[in-house]
Amino acid sequence: MSTYLLSYAGWTFLPNLVTGWIQSLYYGITIRAGDPKPQPGTPRYFKHRRRINIAVIVIYLLYTVYEADYWVRQTGDFFQDLELPVDVDEKKIKSRFRRL
Repeated sequence: MSTYLLSYAGWTFLPNLVTGWIQSLYYGITIRAGDPKPQPGTPRYFKHRRRINIAVIVIYLLYTVYEADYWVRQTGDFFQDLELPVDVDEKKIKSRFRRL
């Protein structure tokens, strides 16, 4: 239950928070000293925010998929639990399962 709440909190708060940080860092790197930074509410500011937000969400989604795949691979499969090869016939699976 707590992992679901943590995941929900991550998807709710992290993208907007990280988008703001990256946008500030982006403006700090790309805007020359003395030039005005795009102000919140301007079309240029929203365009940058939207693009950065999309990138952050895609990267976070890829991380979530990787994490789920890693967890599934760590849990193993039924063939390993029964100590059987993958290409075994149904009779051997049933007999091995009954021996458990």
